[in-house]
Amino acid sequence: MKWQYEALHLPGVLEGKNNLIFSAPTSAGKTIVSDVLLIRSVMLKQRKALIILPYISLANEKVTALEYMLKYSKLQVAGFMGNSLPNGRFPGADIAVCTIEKANNIINRLIEENTLKDVGMVIVDEFHEVGMSERGAILEQTLSKLNYCKKYLDVDIQIVGMSATLPNIDQMSMWLDAQCYVTTERPVPLREMIKIDKIIYDAKTNEEVFNIDNLEVKVTGDTKGTLSMALDSIILNNGVLIFCESKTLTETLARNLSKTIHNLKAYSGEVDRFLRAKEQLIANLRNAQLEEIIEQLKKCPSKLDDNLREFIPNSVAFHHAGLSMQERDIIESGFKNGSIKALFATPTLSSGVNLPVRRVVIHSAKVGIENMSALTYRQMCGRAGRKNIDDQGESIIIVNPNRRDEEYIQKLIHAPLEPIKSKAIELNPTTGQLLINERSKRFVLESIATGMLSTFDEIKDFVGCSFFVQQSRQLTDDELNLLLDQLIVLSDQGDQSIQRIIDEKGVQRFVPSKLGVGILASSFPPDEAIRLKHELCEAMDGLSLNCDLHLLYYVIPNSNLDTKRIDWQKYRDILLQITEDAKKAHIRKVMNNLKICIGFVQRTNDQTPYTGEKGKHIKFYYAFALCDIMREKTLKEVSEKYKINRGELQALQQRSSSYCGMLSIFAKN
Repeated sequence: MKWQYEALHLPGVLEGKNNLIFSAPTSAGKTIVSDVLLIRSVMLKQRKALIILPYISLANEKVTALEYMLKYSKLQVAGFMGNSLPNGRFPGADIAVCTIEKANNIINRLIEENTLKDVGMVIVDEFHEVGMSERGAILEQTLSKLNYCKKYLDVDIQIVGMSATLPNIDQMSMWLDAQCYVTTERPVPLREMIKIDKIIYDAKTNEEVFNIDNLEVKVTGDTKGTLSMALDSIILNNGVLIFCESKTLTETLARNLSKTIHNLKAYSGEVDRFLRAKEQLIANLRNAQLEEIIEQLKKCPSKLDDNLREFIPNSVAFHHAGLSMQERDIIESGFKNGSIKALFATPTLSSGVNLPVRRVVIHSAKVGIENMSALTYRQMCGRAGRKNIDDQGESIIIVNPNRRDEEYIQKLIHAPLEPIKSKAIELNPTTGQLLINERSKRFVLESIATGMLSTFDEIKDFVGCSFFVQQSRQLTDDELNLLLDQLIVLSDQGDQSIQRIIDEKGVQRFVPSKLGVGILASSFPPDEAIRLKHELCEAMDGLSLNCDLHLLYYVIPNSNLDTKRIDWQKYRDILLQITEDAKKAHIRKVMNNLKICIGFVQRTNDQTPYTGEKGKHIKFYYAFALCDIMREKTLKEVSEKYKINRGELQALQQRSSSYCGMLSIFAKN
């Protein structure tokens, strides 16, 4: 496409001399631009390349695509995501595909070993992730290190960033001293629509497009028209992706559509329009492929879900975090190849997986109980339109029958995207002074601990390489000294992550303490590392090794416990059984060591405000579930016993495995 040629031929881009930040719609061909630059860099410079993506699913997809593209070359591709290589090394690989956290670890290690010069290119897909809270702070930190190394250490690395949504791309390009390119050209035109009552309107022109009363077949009781529009797509032999605000709703709507399709296939009446629809529907269903999907699901660790067993023969499925990773992969593949025609999904699918489709239906302007953001809406719409297949993509957002959300939806459709803001360093909105928190501490600490910085001036120059300074202002000397003081004394117990020394030339320098080195190596945030240090020191006196339960408790991450829901009645029953069973004395010892109080559990439920004490009990409940998994009970058995969905259980396993590796590295250092 013309725009790709223009972007590649901006001054210094093809030669690898200048960075490039560019924005193009979903499916416009951004990957072609980055792949051209990637191959030129790796082959001509003979140096390694990093590709950074925000999600494991996208990283896996990229590894597969690159391995296929480079199968006749000698170039080696390696994936760094999840539990892979927590020490950040990638020997032997020419191209490393990483999640944000892994990329930061790799860059830290290269700086420590003074081998960053081995890398010639860093590509960041979904560049707008810089504006996301935790991941965005880490990504900004990584790019700020590269920015500093290019400016002050004469390291020659080309940075390429791309996204469909970069509202303040000029500002971001200035941050990285990059060439900037923007196109709104889509290979498949997108028609955004809004459904109000029975009428579908063009969202831009307000022109009436269609009345759903004119559909040949409508779904009974379908008050919002979601299912009728989905059924229409299937009859026309098109796929449809329906975004729902909750996991429960994806399954409910999928069930209703599946029943309708089942009844239509069995229709034996004489109404012509039903007979025509039945004939088209049966012709469009790929029964052999659908049976194969069922067989694949039977082989999953969680076995075949009863709902999927019922829905998939009707070419209907759902997709949410409650499914296991294997189930989600199989369903995504079935939808991509056209076997599954209708997929009901939660909003996370709009950004985590590449699933283009003819029609996108947005059931509600909600994500959970919150209003949808303009970014989420654009990402959902961006899934509409399959290159080389569709003449246009269609997105339809539905106004509630009571029309209470109509004004919000109209604003949402036309709303400009919010500017991307720095999350690594922030100012107090009330005072305008530096906000000292985990992210700002980590931003400075990691770069000192790698040995990249040691003097006050170097640290100030590094902060000046952040997106924060490009967007806001430089920190004052007083603010920076206050931040350094907080790192020198991290806690009331006198824990230090860095130390202030005077070298032989009389120059004041900041060097990492043993604790600071451990924080860098493990990637724990500073305050989390302090908490872990004291928690582990306390545990050493009474650590029970008679069972795995005590150790499992410590490898369950503390993050996001306030969002978790457990079956408190089941938890109470487990604890009461332990207190009454003489053979469970070793578990009672663990409970005493952790100060697990049954009285607290008896007066606690999901509505009880979150506290550290409540979080401790949630972790202990999860430890029981992990203990059963280690005893080789099936995912399905553990899921049913503890009422934790399969996807959450697998995510818990993966997070705990990563956390265990981080904890081990932290303890060694």
